[in-house]
Amino acid sequence: MKHLIAILSISLCFMTNAAERPPAAADPFAPVVVRDLTALAEQGNVEAQLQLGQLYQAGKRVKQDSLLAYQWFAKAAAANNAEAQLEQGWMNQYGKGVPVNLERAAELYRAAAEQGNASAQFHLAQCYVKGTCAKQDYQQALEWLRRSAAAHDSRAQNTLGYMYDSGYGVQQDYTEARRWYMLSAATGNSTALFNVGIMHEEGKGMPQDYRQAHIWFERAAQADDDTALAWLGKHFELGQGVDIDKAKAFSLYMQAAQADDAYGQMRLGAAYEDGVVVKKDYTAAAKWLRLAADQGNDEAQRRLAMLYQSGNAGDVTAEEYTKYLRQSIEQGNQTAVADWGLLMLNAVTPDHMHLAENAVAMLRRSAEKGNAVGQMRLGRAYSLGLGVPNDSQLAQQWLRRAAAQGNTDAKGFLKKIYDIDQ
Repeated sequence: MKHLIAILSISLCFMTNAAERPPAAADPFAPVVVRDLTALAEQGNVEAQLQLGQLYQAGKRVKQDSLLAYQWFAKAAAANNAEAQLEQGWMNQYGKGVPVNLERAAELYRAAAEQGNASAQFHLAQCYVKGTCAKQDYQQALEWLRRSAAAHDSRAQNTLGYMYDSGYGVQQDYTEARRWYMLSAATGNSTALFNVGIMHEEGKGMPQDYRQAHIWFERAAQADDDTALAWLGKHFELGQGVDIDKAKAFSLYMQAAQADDAYGQMRLGAAYEDGVVVKKDYTAAAKWLRLAADQGNDEAQRRLAMLYQSGNAGDVTAEEYTKYLRQSIEQGNQTAVADWGLLMLNAVTPDHMHLAENAVAMLRRSAEKGNAVGQMRLGRAYSLGLGVPNDSQLAQQWLRRAAAQGNTDAKGFLKKIYDIDQ
């Protein structure tokens, strides 16, 4: 029986290779293979049940049918086949062939994980990291990530690096983060390649080096990481590690955006809004920013809110633009906090003086988090006596902090009002 399964498996592999050679002709052996696999599966052969599930799931040699795939996986999973448990768990998690059942997904992932299936261990860890199929628990996540990473699952290695990078469940440790990223990157994992680039970009545990970041982003992009394309575009727009090339920047933003990458869509929308790498087009800006915002990109949410508020993208209700600004703030975007403070400050009238105190509180919240825009606006508020008593000492203090981060508005205000060059 095992020999027959092996022969059928070889036949499937042969047919897959043959199908990849153009022109793709109908495979006359497919019905025979499926018939024989079905006969074996109906006799209780677990390996045949697993293979049938995979065929129906992928739509190879048979018409794609998620329900049938699920049913065959369930039969193999009931016989404690770890691969089938993993597949059935995934289908429960994402509602393929059956309604979403997160609790059942976690049960199946765990069953497979406890048998040593590295992919199931990774998926179970992701449930704990994100709090999707199980209550968020970083310690449980780390345990399963370590098991999966030890079995050389590159996704687990990358995610373990991210845990150390972010300090989730462990003390933040850039050296350890880089070690795991590099192990994953060595296998060609595009996300890990990108994450190594980010470490160079932001100077995490090493001197900031845009050139090295660019090299790693190029490697990630070659491995089909669309976000890396947009970061390469940013380098060409700003001259970070490479010569400025606005046409190239725009092209890379467009490639990433059209691939449905949220960061690429945000950068493209910002390019249309700012008119730096392409002619200003507020309609196009709103289109791309909204696509990114609806994917949860906090900077796109902030930019879209302020673009809507300006009226440059047409008539939009206050409810609509404040919705996006709130979403950005909820994700911790401190420039959005400063924008909200500015909007409140601009709304102050003699009948609504209480708004001034609330507005300044928002600006201070952003400034104390180290946000340059918040620092600049708080400094201006103290300089002009907007919502707070006029205080040139505090004004200069906050403006200097913003200027030290490269905020050009703060530098201009210091020069114009206080004749200070910074």
